[in-house]
Amino acid sequence: MKECCDKIRAWTDRLSSSKIDGWEDLPGIDLYMDQVLTILEKQAEAYLQAEDIKAITPSMINNYVKDGTIKHPVKKKYGKDHIASLIMLNSAKQVLPISDISSLLNKASDEITMAEKYEYFTLIHKKACE
Repeated sequence: MKECCDKIRAWTDRLSSSKIDGWEDLPGIDLYMDQVLTILEKQAEAYLQAEDIKAITPSMINNYVKDGTIKHPVKKKYGKDHIASLIMLNSAKQVLPISDISSLLNKASDEITMAEKYEYFTLIHKKACE
């Protein structure tokens, strides 16, 4: 029982100290898949139970592009909007179905920018982790 409590305490400590990069901290240049994966893995460290588990894979990203959850990369490069969408998706998939996340990411894109969506997400994420 103590071992279980210690694991839960360690996990909640990781969550409370986790921080998702703000919009201005995301790379301002387009990145290739392997560079995007590095960023996503860093952002998802608090959620992972074991070090050998991958939070997201290239196949997952390709599937998200194919089903329209995120926009197609431009010449195999992912921009700030892509990275923000993937960070939000990767975090939210812990509690929501991908179809719901897709609706949230792609809805009302004329009314609110991706930067505004992402900043609102980081605020909610911070509150939830605290």
